[in-house]
Amino acid sequence: MRAKLAETVGPQALRGRTMTVSQLGELYLKDLEATRGSRRSELTLAGYAELWENHLVPLIGTLKLEQVTPDTVREVKMAIPQRVKARFPNASYRGQTVANRAAQQADAAWNFALRMEWVPRNPWSGRIVRRYEEEPDEHLLTAEDYAALGRALREAEAALGRPRPPLPMRSIAAIRVLLVTGARPGEITPAVISPEFRLGPDGSELHFCDLDTRFPTIRVPRAKGDRGAIKRPLGRLVFLPSAAVETIRAVPHSDGSIHAFPGDLPGEPIRRLEKAWGHLLETAGLPHVPLKTTRPSWRTHAADCDIPPEHV
Repeated sequence: MRAKLAETVGPQALRGRTMTVSQLGELYLKDLEATRGSRRSELTLAGYAELWENHLVPLIGTLKLEQVTPDTVREVKMAIPQRVKARFPNASYRGQTVANRAAQQADAAWNFALRMEWVPRNPWSGRIVRRYEEEPDEHLLTAEDYAALGRALREAEAALGRPRPPLPMRSIAAIRVLLVTGARPGEITPAVISPEFRLGPDGSELHFCDLDTRFPTIRVPRAKGDRGAIKRPLGRLVFLPSAAVETIRAVPHSDGSIHAFPGDLPGEPIRRLEKAWGHLLETAGLPHVPLKTTRPSWRTHAADCDIPPEHV
């Protein structure tokens, strides 16, 4: 993905007058991956690259570094929310959040350029051009919301026998597990169920779903690489209640399926659940809220039920 950002950078481009923003982005991402990649998950690094590919490079990728001024930064800041809105018409504060994340990436890249003495100043500093104020997501799913989602899930399950059901079983099951565990989507969807695939090609432990123990769990590797590996060598555990175990067991698995929630491609897990989540919200008559809302909602209700904080 990062290789698509720009052409190969030659020695002649290592000056602010000749280097483009696209070239700086490529060098910055390569340096970040080489020096701090072990402390960043692959999804985090991919998210950084997407901000460059989707916004920074299309808007100002051809500009030379010395051509980027505070006025340029302000124009980029105002343009990104409009780009996000065009792509996601139902987005509210999401566009401003993306603009802030893109500005943070550019800020980090310019600081890298400052350290390398390629530029004399950093116009992306938040002290020069203010970031958007982000509204906190205060929506939590209530008991009534959970009941409405339960009805929508049962309706989706009842439609599985139709020629063209609105949702596949794997999407329904994955959302059910998110609702009853409070886990992140990225913690459950990559989980494998075949013991022989517990380790990746490099010997690292994968997300592994163990349903046949006294306490069924999904083992989640350390998201930040090896940091603190001596103290917490096994990562974290997502404990699966009986309802989650039954749901995972009910997911159809074809020959060769190794994931708890298989995707469209053989050997790959399900990738995105946002579309299925939006369909369920619409069926339930609920306003659009991010899928990540299931996590703080579960945590809040768990605390209300006096579940010990260490378990939450």
